[in-house]
Amino acid sequence: MKTNSKADKELVKIIITVVMTVIFCIFVWIFLNSQTSQLSKGYINGIAKDNEYIVTAIASNIASSATNEDQAVEMIQSAPVSGARYWFLYSSESLVFERNMDTTADLGGMTYKELAEYYIRNGGSGGNEYFDLINAGEDFTAVVLKDRPLGSELISVTFIEVAGQKYCVGTSVLPSYMFSAGKIGERIFYLRIMTLIMCFVTIALTAYLSSANRKKALYIRILQNDLAEKNILVQEQGERLFESDSDDSDKSDDNLTGLYNRKFFEAIVAKLATRNVENIGIVYLRINNLTALNYESGFASTNRLIVETAKLIKLNATDKDICARISRNEFAMLKFETTYKLTVHTAQKLYTELKEKHPSAIFSEGSSYKRKDVTIEVAIEAAWTALNKTEERD
Repeated sequence: MKTNSKADKELVKIIITVVMTVIFCIFVWIFLNSQTSQLSKGYINGIAKDNEYIVTAIASNIASSATNEDQAVEMIQSAPVSGARYWFLYSSESLVFERNMDTTADLGGMTYKELAEYYIRNGGSGGNEYFDLINAGEDFTAVVLKDRPLGSELISVTFIEVAGQKYCVGTSVLPSYMFSAGKIGERIFYLRIMTLIMCFVTIALTAYLSSANRKKALYIRILQNDLAEKNILVQEQGERLFESDSDDSDKSDDNLTGLYNRKFFEAIVAKLATRNVENIGIVYLRINNLTALNYESGFASTNRLIVETAKLIKLNATDKDICARISRNEFAMLKFETTYKLTVHTAQKLYTELKEKHPSAIFSEGSSYKRKDVTIEVAIEAAWTALNKTEERD
C-alpha cells in the first residue's frame, strides 16, 4: 500500500508539472499575441504619420499652385501612387476625383450621402462616420472599410482652399499591402508557428522527463527496499553468530556475554525445586526494543548493548549469585542467601543504571523472593509477572 501511495504521488507530480507547463505556454502565447498586436499598431501608426506628411505636402503644393478645380485635379492625378496608394479630391458637397479617371467617371458628382450608401452596397462600413469627419472640416486620419474585398484603408485627409472654394485632399493606403510589402505579417506568422512548435516540444519534453524521473524514482525505491531486506537478513545471520548455542549440551555459558545460558539456568531451577532452599531472590531484566535498535543501528551495536548489560549484571551480583542470559533480550539472576529488600534493591538499581547508560534502549525489570512456604516455581512466576507489568507500565 505504501509503494502504491508513493507511486500515486509521483503520478500527481507529473500531472501538476505538465499542467503548469501548459499554463506557462498559454501565457507565452497570450504575451506573443499582445506584443504582435502592439507591433502591428506601431507599424500602422508609422504608416499614418507618413500618410499625413505626404498629404500635407501635396495639399500645400496644390493650394499654392492651383488657380481652379481643374488644375487641382491635374495635380492630384500627378501625385505619387502605388498598388496600395491612391488620391482623391472632394469639394464641400461631392466627389471631384478619386483614384483614376475610370473610378471618377463612376463616382464623380456623388454627394457624401450617396457615396456612403455606395460603400455600404459594396460591403463597407463606417461611411457615415467618415463623411461626418469630412464635414467637420478638421484634418484627420482614420481606418475606413469602403469595399470589403479590397479591405480596410488607412485614409489621411487635409483641407485646402482653391479659388475661394474649400476642398478636401486625401490619400488612402492599404495596411494589408504595407504589411505584405514590409513582410510584417509573414514574420508574425512564422513567429507564431515557431512559438507553437517550441511550446509543443517543451510540453512533450517535460512530460517525457517527468515520466522518466518517476520510473527512475520507483526503480530506486525498489532497490532500496531490496537492499533493506538483504541488510536485515545479513544482520539476523550476524546475530546468530553471537547468540548462545542452546542446543549444545556440553556448554553452560552464553557465547556472547559469558553468563550462564538458558539451559543451565533451567537445570539450576529444576534442582532447587527438589530441595527445600530458602531466602532466594529472583531478578529478571529485558531489553524491550532490541529488534528496533537492531534495524536502526545494526547487530554490532545491539551486541555491544547486550554485552554491556551482562557486565553490569555481573557487577551487581555476588560470588554466590547465578547470572544467566535466558533469551536473546532477557536476563535472569538467582540471588542466594539474600533478603526481600536486597532483591528488590538489586533489580531497581540495575534498571536505573541501565537506563542512564543506554537512554535509547527500553528496559523492564521484575523481581520476587522465595520464602519457606513458597516453591521456586511460584517465585519465578511472580518475578516473570512483575517483569511484564513493568513493561506495560513503561
